[in-house]
Amino acid sequence: MLELQYHNEDLEKDKTSQNCLGRGMEQVAKKLGVAHEEIQRLTDELQVKEKEQCKLDSALKKAQLEIDKLKENLVKLKENDAADLQKAKEQNQRLDEEILALRNRVRSLDSEKKVLGEMVERLKGEVCESQENKQLGNHSPGKTVGGEQREQHPSSGEKLKYNQQGEVQQLHQNLHRLQILCNSAENELRYERGQNLDLKQHNSLLQEENIKIKIELKHAQQKLLDSTKMCSSLTAEYKHCQQKIKELELEVLKHTQSIKSQNNLQEKLVQEKSKVADAEEKRSSS
Repeated sequence: MLELQYHNEDLEKDKTSQNCLGRGMEQVAKKLGVAHEEIQRLTDELQVKEKEQCKLDSALKKAQLEIDKLKENLVKLKENDAADLQKAKEQNQRLDEEILALRNRVRSLDSEKKVLGEMVERLKGEVCESQENKQLGNHSPGKTVGGEQREQHPSSGEKLKYNQQGEVQQLHQNLHRLQILCNSAENELRYERGQNLDLKQHNSLLQEENIKIKIELKHAQQKLLDSTKMCSSLTAEYKHCQQKIKELELEVLKHTQSIKSQNNLQEKLVQEKSKVADAEEKRSSS
């Protein structure tokens, strides 16, 4: 009777242990399921991060290529600007020298024109005075028979008149030539000024293009900096996800080992129950 009581107590203990073991296995299984779900979620998130990383890497490469291209264009533009600036300085200097020479030439021609004009006016006055003297001589009462001889041979006054008329005509021609030269010099001066203005406008356009490329380069560099920061952030998140997955995998491994241990205990418990049952059966038969 006492042995039966002990046997019932052992069965009750085994039943309690089995219930505790079952509840522990259920808890471990739940934790294991939660861990698997978390691993799957993190894996999906990791894949999304990897896709974002690939897109960002592509954008970074594109931005870097764009910056390299802008830098190359900026270097070329600076080289061209330096060459154009030197050329413009030389051309400006040459134009300034030519303009100064033309201005001096125009002033000289104006002075010469003024002198010739004064000479023309003076000679005109002398011619008029000579003509008046001649008219007064023709109407004088002291005219003699020798006048016929004077009509055949021009007087010195007439020669002077002819000479003065020739000089006046020559001066008019010189004055006309100077006027043509002045007009030509003024036209050339206007042309050189126009060339100088075109060159200044070209330099202004080059400077505007240089400023535009510098602004584009600055924007591209800022874009690259922002992309680099985003890439660093995604890389950090990616590493964090990987670390968390490793931790969860270790936890799953521990739970799996715990389940194996509980299964082993369950098997041992079954074996012990079988042994107890065999012993009871032998005792009953004896």
